[in-house]
Amino acid sequence: MECYYKLYDEDENVIENIAKQAFPTLSHVNELLFNDIYVYTASVCDIVLNSNYPDIECARKPLERRFQKFKDSLLNNESIELDDSISILQEEIPEMKKKVVVEKDNEEEPRSEEAYEQNFNELFDHSD
Repeated sequence: MECYYKLYDEDENVIENIAKQAFPTLSHVNELLFNDIYVYTASVCDIVLNSNYPDIECARKPLERRFQKFKDSLLNNESIELDDSISILQEEIPEMKKKVVVEKDNEEEPRSEEAYEQNFNELFDHSD
């Protein structure tokens, strides 16, 4: 989780550093393109580096949700914060509970609703 929390530490510039490593030909000259790549990088990392996120897949809907929220936050607040991520996770809880039901119907071994809630509670406990 340490890497995940570092994403939102403004002193670390982790998202920018990852974006520069992932897209080495990208420069600050084209600010709009750089901002979109920065937001995309933050969106992917928010899913992949969050060990409490119930899925490692960067599905389209969660990725788009983060991209839009993070882009709005960057434009309005000039930063992306952990609270932005937490608010998205809170929106996704009902969808994740539905996924548990679908997985049960497909006879897979799903994580219980309690496991999802415990993971989110752990995340919220560290957000102070």
